[in-house]
Amino acid sequence: SPTFVVQNDTIECTTNMATLSAEGLLATYEIKWYNSFDNSLLGESPELDVDNSGDYYAVVTDTINGCQLVQNVNVSNDINYPDVSLSTDTLTCLETSVDVQVETTDSDLVFDWTGPGGFTSDMSNPTVSEAGVYQVEVTNDAECTTNLQLAVYEDTESPTIALSGEELTCDQQSIVILATLEGEISDIYWTGPNNFVSNLEQPEITAAGTYSLLVTGTNGCTSSQDLLITQDKVYPQIDSEVSDTITCEVTEVQIVGNHDGPITSIASWLGPNGFSSEESSFTTNQIGIYYLEVVPPNGCTVYDTVEVYQDLETIAIQVANGHIDCNAPVFSAGNSYMGGVIQNIIWKGPNTCE
Repeated sequence: SPTFVVQNDTIECTTNMATLSAEGLLATYEIKWYNSFDNSLLGESPELDVDNSGDYYAVVTDTINGCQLVQNVNVSNDINYPDVSLSTDTLTCLETSVDVQVETTDSDLVFDWTGPGGFTSDMSNPTVSEAGVYQVEVTNDAECTTNLQLAVYEDTESPTIALSGEELTCDQQSIVILATLEGEISDIYWTGPNNFVSNLEQPEITAAGTYSLLVTGTNGCTSSQDLLITQDKVYPQIDSEVSDTITCEVTEVQIVGNHDGPITSIASWLGPNGFSSEESSFTTNQIGIYYLEVVPPNGCTVYDTVEVYQDLETIAIQVANGHIDCNAPVFSAGNSYMGGVIQNIIWKGPNTCE
């Protein structure tokens, strides 16, 4: 029978195959390689490359005498890729850099990292500060390599703010600032006039001026916005007057209420005997005090009063009686009076004398 020696081999990561070989073959020997699994013929050369582990056998035939010899050979597998898992946190405004976390039970691993912005590292747990996809090649001592990717995300979006507030007036001495916030909020901080501070989303305020809101999200990102609160607390100037005094000749007087408030202001009068009016000017024959109220749109109400007087005092006159006779054909009617100013005197008597 022919004599020869076969060599066991191992499939490794560096080659990904094993070589079946027979030594001591003579020129008159023929060799055939078979797979023990299904006895399929694999090759007829002294060396044969295979990429599967398992049992094989070689049949060598002496072509001169036809004798055969069978020898078994085993191919083992030494391909053991690194078992690695990767994780990391999200980049935020608070956490501007994060460490890559590597979990593995293997030892003596070599890491080769690449990533955004030309990032490279040979550390097992590198620190990264830019979002994106990072690639790592991990090699063990058997030179087996695992390629992995790790996506690093970022949350650096700031909260959005929309502010509004009404005007302070005499009618509206305090208002609530309306704040519309979007995003996950962790802190609210207001500042304003007169050392105003608040942590309320919609604070109540009483002073005009600029209010500043600083909002911090749960990711540490901040947004700020200012709001100017105005006020209209201007009181209109008011002046009311009466045209005259009620007398025997002037039986009605005109009362006028003047103001410099907006045209939409409401003026109203109250007076004697239940008198009321919403006219700015009117006539009256009633003496007494009249009260004017002017209400502008801002509620800054002003008041004024006027008084209507009367002068109906008559003049007291005394006239002396007399007589006419032959000795005194003409009588002079004397008179006297007390108080008052005489504007005109008219006499009337017999024969329609004046």
